[in-house]
Amino acid sequence: MDSGSEKLADSKKRKRDPSAAPSTTTDVPSPGPIGGDQSGVAAFRSGQALEGLSESAIPLDFAALPTARISKLPTFVPAPNGSRFFLTPDVPVNRSLFRYTPAGASEPGKLVLHRSIENAPATIRVSWEDRSPHIRISQDALAVEGFGGFRSARLNVPVREGKWYVEFHIERSESPDGQSNLGKNVRLGWGRREASLNGPVGLDGYSYGMRDLTGEAVTLSRLKPYGRPFKQGDVVGLYIYLPPKRQPDPDDPYDPAHLVRKRIPIGLKLQPYFEMAEYPVSKEMKALLEEEEKVVPQNTGKKRKVEARPAKGTRTGDQGITRELPILHGSRIAYFVNGECQGIAFNDLYDYHQLREISKRKAAKDRQALNLKERHNPFDDGTLGYYPMVSLYREAIVRVNAGPNFTFPPPTDIDALLENRESSAERQTWRPLCERYDEFVAEMFALDDMEEELAQKAVVNAGLQPVPVEDEKGNQKERKKKRDDTKKKGKKDTGATSRTDTPPVRGNSASIRAQSGTPQPTSSHQGSVPASTPAPQLLDLMDQGTNAESRDASVFNGEESGRSSPAMFKTEEREPSSLRSSVQPSNMKMEIDE
Repeated sequence: MDSGSEKLADSKKRKRDPSAAPSTTTDVPSPGPIGGDQSGVAAFRSGQALEGLSESAIPLDFAALPTARISKLPTFVPAPNGSRFFLTPDVPVNRSLFRYTPAGASEPGKLVLHRSIENAPATIRVSWEDRSPHIRISQDALAVEGFGGFRSARLNVPVREGKWYVEFHIERSESPDGQSNLGKNVRLGWGRREASLNGPVGLDGYSYGMRDLTGEAVTLSRLKPYGRPFKQGDVVGLYIYLPPKRQPDPDDPYDPAHLVRKRIPIGLKLQPYFEMAEYPVSKEMKALLEEEEKVVPQNTGKKRKVEARPAKGTRTGDQGITRELPILHGSRIAYFVNGECQGIAFNDLYDYHQLREISKRKAAKDRQALNLKERHNPFDDGTLGYYPMVSLYREAIVRVNAGPNFTFPPPTDIDALLENRESSAERQTWRPLCERYDEFVAEMFALDDMEEELAQKAVVNAGLQPVPVEDEKGNQKERKKKRDDTKKKGKKDTGATSRTDTPPVRGNSASIRAQSGTPQPTSSHQGSVPASTPAPQLLDLMDQGTNAESRDASVFNGEESGRSSPAMFKTEEREPSSLRSSVQPSNMKMEIDE
């Protein structure tokens, strides 16, 4: 499948919520590793305030919003053709260009207006957003049904290090003899963020899967004999081991292992979401996929003129050289069918971090490309890793069981079984995937707190003083009251001015300035007349020796136009010559108070 055409077909504009101010979470580098402390998760769920800044200049509309702890459930629409599953049309599904996670308003006093929240139901399950729109889902998000061609869905947590196990129950699929459920097929495996949802797991190098009909293992669309087939009623266990997570090099600002977030809050279907640019498929991975797709032409005995072209997997010119695809040494994936170990399916998986950028990205050709270029993130945003992935063909059905109570519990030491050695472990060496949920949520909350800390440091470095929310409310009320009083006073003064004997001023402003010989002030600072003050009326009042303070103060204060002006102005020694000739002394000061 051509990923370029897929991106163009899947691209869809999202309307920004006008009430959602951009969050300050643009580029957030991590000062260090994120810990697995889950105490913040419990405090967040219970509604307790998290540690942070006590004063902030948050707008009133955000300060008044209730702080959501868990997002609302999507709207369920029954799937057609009598299916017991549902569609979720109000949920933005991840596509090849963008992906989405639920967002919520921060507590009052925070500089960062939005933060991550949990997505209901708060447990290990199939993700509402991270699935193809052709995948139907149950209301508890634990079972999925296919429709049409091969489409995929990922669970809602990634695995970044350690040993993990999860089960999948095959509730409907084609039997190996083809006698029942013809054409309903299943593939199970692990996939990265870049793995396409519009195809089966194992389609490219970003995912690793196992077929149901033949039991073959598949990655990069290449099949290899592996284990026994599985069918409807079987239970398939997935095991993965990833080595300890690599820490970023603090002296290397371009290390892809650095934690950096680039996301913006948007409003969609009355639910705020974070929108992020999806990680793109690298050209090196595309070249690796195309290596086996070369067609060798038949030898006809005739010489053909062949143009010199660069070999697959290389780039020339300003694109730089081919980058090496790093691997996770010692990593492995294994499967169990009804408790029976099938052995190691894959070794030394590709690293889930992005490839280091060694050249500048090409200039954007259109507005959409420019937007993607600005939001491109070559670093880890905390969601990278390997996700359990389900692929369904037609009406196949699969249910997930993340533990801790498995139908076929694996042995205490899975690695010892895979390596055919005696186990010396006294306790269980692997963990059920259900334990990963609270860890992942704690990591997201820790990144939110880090963003808030960096925002506070930026405010301090800029020399800004945050305004408390209560003070900001009082200031806004006071300004509104002052504007209302000014408007009322302006209406009264306008009526009084229309009944005076002051002759009307004729002509436009240019001709009036030319006749009077008085230049129109262009500055409103102290020592000059405000630009909105009519110069001819000023001359009339001064020539007649009229008390401007009692007769027509509204003209000087600019209240005829409904705008408030400075409470007083002063004309110092640099008056126009016409004023100095008619008014004594020359250093006169005229003050008008409200």
